[in-house]
Amino acid sequence: MKRKVIRSSLLLLVLFSPFVIWRLWLWYNLNNQLAAIRADGLPTNAKELDRWYPAVPANQNAALVLTQAISGCDLKSGGKTIWDFKLPARGKKLSSAQADLLRRQIELDTTALAKADEAIRLSASRYPIDFSMGFNTALPHLAYLKRFAVLHQVKAALDIEAGEFANASTNIDSMLGLARTLDSEPCLISQLVRLMIIRIAVTTLERRIGSGPIDGLEVTNLVAAFEQTPEATSQLVKALIGERAMVASLFSMNKEDAVRMLELAKNKEEEQNFPRHRALPLRVAGFYDLDEGFFLYAMGRGIELVEGSWNMRAANYLMKAGEKAQERYYLASSQTLSAYGASIPRQIEGDALTRLAITALAVEQFRNQKGHLPETLEMLEPEFLADIREDPFDGEPLRYRRLAKGYVLYSVGGDREDNHGKEMPEPKASPIKKGYDVTFTVER
Repeated sequence: MKRKVIRSSLLLLVLFSPFVIWRLWLWYNLNNQLAAIRADGLPTNAKELDRWYPAVPANQNAALVLTQAISGCDLKSGGKTIWDFKLPARGKKLSSAQADLLRRQIELDTTALAKADEAIRLSASRYPIDFSMGFNTALPHLAYLKRFAVLHQVKAALDIEAGEFANASTNIDSMLGLARTLDSEPCLISQLVRLMIIRIAVTTLERRIGSGPIDGLEVTNLVAAFEQTPEATSQLVKALIGERAMVASLFSMNKEDAVRMLELAKNKEEEQNFPRHRALPLRVAGFYDLDEGFFLYAMGRGIELVEGSWNMRAANYLMKAGEKAQERYYLASSQTLSAYGASIPRQIEGDALTRLAITALAVEQFRNQKGHLPETLEMLEPEFLADIREDPFDGEPLRYRRLAKGYVLYSVGGDREDNHGKEMPEPKASPIKKGYDVTFTVER
């Protein structure tokens, strides 16, 4: 009997030792990955992320003053007026009814806007939010920043129609100031809101230039404002690091963290799903460790590619990694990696818009001094533009084409096909706009 037990034990040991060795290797590899991230001074969970989001002295913190502006603003005031309003197409004016309605809306938020303008004159920003809550972090300031940006756009439109061009340019500067308060925020949703505000600013500049000559002081101030806008690479790295930390928290979550970081489950099925619950067979089999290891590796590689300015390569890599995770039924990886990859072209488009705006201002400076438009962008160098900006999508110089009246500056966009400055009639949510370019058109 004793020999039978020994033989059975040895047999089990032989049979299960490869599995035990594999599980130990899996545990060792996962902990090495986390240790390497920490060794680089980067966060590996939501609590570390909150500490990594840099603190700012109160007397320099634009976000604290903006919080005061937010407290004096009611998002519901004016109903859907400000949220759903679209300015008339380029070259068309507001109706008198539209102008009156917008003026009333601005009056409702005059005090809040004045406080917001005071805030953006400060040098740094750290919103009073708690990233240790992970994906349940409350970000109430994002909706208000969008509202303030749209109000500035409306004010600029009214200023343009009143011939008060310098005031319109000041409003564009204010929009860019609002966007800058999100520069250090380490999550993708904040960076996408930042990009949306930049887009509003560039669209407003397009409207401003198309309405009449822009003087030297306006050009100087606006170029300085756009030059302060960080490039997508730095913002993407920051956001992907933050997203990696928040997803990694889901794997190391204890019951206390689950109660703190997750909303109450809506039903029993949700209560039994990851990350609230981990099935014992899957835990023993190492399924969750495989998911986390795959996620950490893919995100690390994606961040490396972005740091090397291979942004579109990073986008493609993360989207393909997400597809592979889906094939393997990895829960967290399949739900996040593709979405992160798809967000990258949108961030790159922010760079394109900023570079188009700066180039357009140089074209207008040339027109002011020479009395006519340049035939090519090379004519701007070096007096009006130190060097022609690259299209961030393909590395070639930004394109410029004269129109019967005016000109179009453009980037080839996410599909990296030159569509000769073809403008998309309506914005699309898709990160890659096939058949269209990213344009800045002046019909004057």
